[in-house]
Amino acid sequence: MSAITRPRALATCATIAITAATGLLVAGTPAASAAAPTITSKSCAMQGGTYTFVRGVKSCRVTVTYRIDHYGPGSFEDPSGLWRLSWYLDWVLQDTTTRHQKGNGPVSTDPVDTQIIHQTVVDRTCDAWVEQPEVGGGYWQATDPAACASLYPDEF
Repeated sequence: MSAITRPRALATCATIAITAATGLLVAGTPAASAAAPTITSKSCAMQGGTYTFVRGVKSCRVTVTYRIDHYGPGSFEDPSGLWRLSWYLDWVLQDTTTRHQKGNGPVSTDPVDTQIIHQTVVDRTCDAWVEQPEVGGGYWQATDPAACASLYPDEF
């Protein structure tokens, strides 16, 4: 090689190396290869989802079922403010997420759709308000469930 052509050959090798490493040409234009699609039937199946392709739009719908134990407490205070019914819940929930992609364009995701599959009330308690005028307040004290059963017959 002559002294004049050797720098051009090195510059060409450098351009190829930079393009291979970054996907960009030295001038800053994108490389000619297109990005691989993000949503594929295989990637959707690996997530346990359902893949659909309608009018050029790929979609992947994934549903996950899970439990939340002892969620709460929820409570209801009677209008007098002297009694309070409290409870905890065990839930079985199901979240469904759907992602869409037209061609090799950007991926959009629908809001998560959460459904309550099953709900069980656990750990009901009934509390009575105990005034303590000497401290300017009071506190809730657990009381006999029979007293609550008379106040909240539908709940006990």
